[in-house]
Amino acid sequence: MNLTEQKIAFVLVVPLIAVAFFVNGYPIVQSFWLSLTDTNLSDLAHYNFVGADNYVNGLNDFFFQRSAIVSIRFVAETTAMVAVASIAIALVLNEKFRGSGLLKVIVIVPWAISEYAVGILGGFFLNANFGLWNGVLTNLGLIKGNTNWLTAQMALDWVAIFYTWNIAPLMSFFILTSLQTVPEDLYKMSRVDGASPFRRFRYVTFPFIRYALLIVLVLTTMAAGSATVIMYSMTLGGPGGATQTATYYSFVQFLQKRQLGYGAALSWYIFIFLIATTMLYFYLLTRRRK
Repeated sequence: MNLTEQKIAFVLVVPLIAVAFFVNGYPIVQSFWLSLTDTNLSDLAHYNFVGADNYVNGLNDFFFQRSAIVSIRFVAETTAMVAVASIAIALVLNEKFRGSGLLKVIVIVPWAISEYAVGILGGFFLNANFGLWNGVLTNLGLIKGNTNWLTAQMALDWVAIFYTWNIAPLMSFFILTSLQTVPEDLYKMSRVDGASPFRRFRYVTFPFIRYALLIVLVLTTMAAGSATVIMYSMTLGGPGGATQTATYYSFVQFLQKRQLGYGAALSWYIFIFLIATTMLYFYLLTRRRK
């Protein structure tokens, strides 16, 4: 039997697609089915089909509404900071200087730390009584006494900062890979033409990193939109629900209140939000400009 390269590729790829579809498709279908029932973890054998009741209850749930606003704010802050930080890090790493290889290793270290450990580290760093941040600012004379940084107004911002510190290094390597494809002659010509650093970035660098930035935005949005561990380990969703995202609230419904059906419905709201945001990224960064 003569097999062409296309047939061999087909034989090898189809099983992988089938496995991926089963591994990812089954949980999605099962989650949607659960969202249409009143399934409770305490009694999985007995449940009722309730249709869209869970979705309606979600829209009328004040705590879910509040957590949805927290999620949108967290995703927006994290995505913006990761985009800026990853581009800045990539621009530095793209320069050729002694020790650049060692710097690349050092830069990726925060990403190697688990999300749970980052949350614990953030909590200790910002502790009002013995935190390093208070100590530094006190020695510089910028504050007096102990300051609580994890207040209802600032806690989410600090969680976003530490989450950015955790994932931006990885994202910067996506940008760096694209930066290394920019022809050096384009930079030389732009300098000869008198282009400012901003204009060089806008018209020379950005077109080459646009699709890498798209990947960074999509991955960061998906990660931030589903982040739960760092909130749990750093603030436990507090104070007063200030860092309780929709995913965290869904997690509470699933495991603490054991409402599998209701938690699944809330998860679908989160899923739709993330898909819509991703589609917006694709539209903004891939549309052709006239």
